[in-house]
Amino acid sequence: STLYFYDLRQGAEIPFKIWATMPENTSPQKLGIVAEATFDARIMMDTLRIKAFEKGHTVISEEYWVPQTTDYGGIIDNLQTSGVDSLFIMGTTGDCIKLIGQIRARNLPLKYIYCWRGAWSARFWDELRDDSQYLFFDGHWSDDYPYEMAALLGKRYQAEFADKSVSVGTFYAMAQILFQAIEKAGSLDAQKIRNSVIQGKFDTVMGPVQYNDTGVAYYESTAFQWVDGQPRLVYPFNLATDKPAFSRAENHEEE
Repeated sequence: STLYFYDLRQGAEIPFKIWATMPENTSPQKLGIVAEATFDARIMMDTLRIKAFEKGHTVISEEYWVPQTTDYGGIIDNLQTSGVDSLFIMGTTGDCIKLIGQIRARNLPLKYIYCWRGAWSARFWDELRDDSQYLFFDGHWSDDYPYEMAALLGKRYQAEFADKSVSVGTFYAMAQILFQAIEKAGSLDAQKIRNSVIQGKFDTVMGPVQYNDTGVAYYESTAFQWVDGQPRLVYPFNLATDKPAFSRAENHEEE
């Protein structure tokens, strides 16, 4: 495959950019981190902790669970004791559904929740319903992007899997890049194709992709928010279909 990557540091910036759009008088002050005890989740949480420090925020509670945990009572007790008013969460869909459902049942006064990976599927909303209202989550692509084939790819995915995808565009883009590189090279020779990728620019469902002189390119990750059963694109701000909403009243004002 082509060397087309997600930038972890850029992705870690997004929740803080959204946070900065909150009205100052309602902005959260006490951040908690809760994630599955896996290597990739710990790397993500470490990066977020560093970003939080850079942005002037302090992580006051950090908890990890073993995947497929069913009872999060102990973790929620610790969060409640610490007084967190915002949470960054990373885990599988099933685990995040259970965790957030139990958090909501305990009525923790959270002003802001941002979830990685676990909130992608329609199952997340279907099982949590209003408990997932206004929750933010990460992504890698959107079928609301204005680029050629993006909307059609989203429709085809929806028809095949009865769900929306926040990532299929990255894989489709890699195929587009490969085919365009072959055309530019005018050959199926691997080295010639590689040479056409280096410092090349390609048009994809992710938008224009520009490779550097080492043959590596990065894409900007996205952010969505569950609102009334729909995953609304809220970042990148210049491509967003909606502004971040933090309460039902505020959301209705936007509409």
